[in-house]
Amino acid sequence: MNLGPFDPNGKSADDVTQTNGMRADRAALAFQRYESDCEGEEKLIDQLTDLQHLAHREGWDFERALGFAHLHFDAEANGK
Repeated sequence: MNLGPFDPNGKSADDVTQTNGMRADRAALAFQRYESDCEGEEKLIDQLTDLQHLAHREGWDFERALGFAHLHFDAEANGK
């Protein structure tokens, strides 16, 4: 699997100020551990689908969570 390099921008893993590189690295670890017959974007789709099943089972609003995730990503990506 070819995932982008981890660039913590000089922050330690226990620093409460996460960098986007640290966030991507944490997600990459979960992505690598996720079991799927697919690779790349198809594997991402499988993982998101299974997360949607989990949210449905637990009574969580997946679309609401996804909307907030978009807001968080935009803020983090733009350094806000």
